[in-house]
Amino acid sequence: DVSGPKGLETFAEDDSVESVFSGLSIGANRHGLFACVNDVKITDPIHSNYDRLAETALRDATDVEGAIAAISDAVAAQPYWWGNLILADRRDLAAVEVRGQEVRVERAASRIFRTNHQPLFGETASPDGLRCSAPRFVSAQARLGEVRSVDDLKAMLASHDDGDTGICNHGVPLTTVYSYILQHKAGAQTLH
Repeated sequence: DVSGPKGLETFAEDDSVESVFSGLSIGANRHGLFACVNDVKITDPIHSNYDRLAETALRDATDVEGAIAAISDAVAAQPYWWGNLILADRRDLAAVEVRGQEVRVERAASRIFRTNHQPLFGETASPDGLRCSAPRFVSAQARLGEVRSVDDLKAMLASHDDGDTGICNHGVPLTTVYSYILQHKAGAQTLH
């Protein structure tokens, strides 16, 4: 009923450290609900991984409104790392920002984005002061309106609008590890 790649609770630089998987980084369910997450801030081991929220939304809901309710219930029950979720179904689109036990929601008609920032909490830069965050926000905001195809989206995700940063970063101070695109077309899902 739910499909997608699992997220990681460990971000080990050392390959000998075994990875711990948790929740879904991106996924869809049989009802046509799509969800994805992105990192804002890992706070402490007491808080849970935001990937679990994407999986909760997809398992417990059939649409965006139900997913927002499922996420809100989970966050009320226990604190989560700071993260953003994008939710979409055939009718609705929303961004859900999570900080500990707080949830803020933005609904959109056709396009919405998040990087490692939380504008609903008043931030368009990283809460950790990462200098790549503000340019990433500006780049995504400028490029999203031009996306018309999967190839356009891939180009956006690979962009370097500010030298070695933009949507894609190369060690400034973070390196982009991966980007996912989950496409639904003609009744089939494709993970790019």
